Amino acid sequence: MEALTREMKGALRESMNLLRVENQARENTAESRASFLTREFLRAKPDEFHGGPEPKKAD
Repeated sequence: MEALTREMKGALRESMNLLRVENQARENTAESRASFLTREFLRAKPDEFHGGPEPKKAD
């Protein structure tokens, strides 16, 4: 019984480690995607978002 308990603990620990790695990879992918979208947004509107001339104001 003790051997089975040890084996189950090891399998659970391994599964938890795999989930941790998968979650970290998923977070990194989400951060990369958000960074990419932010860069593209700022690149598309450089004057308005990088301290350039103000857009024309409506009357």
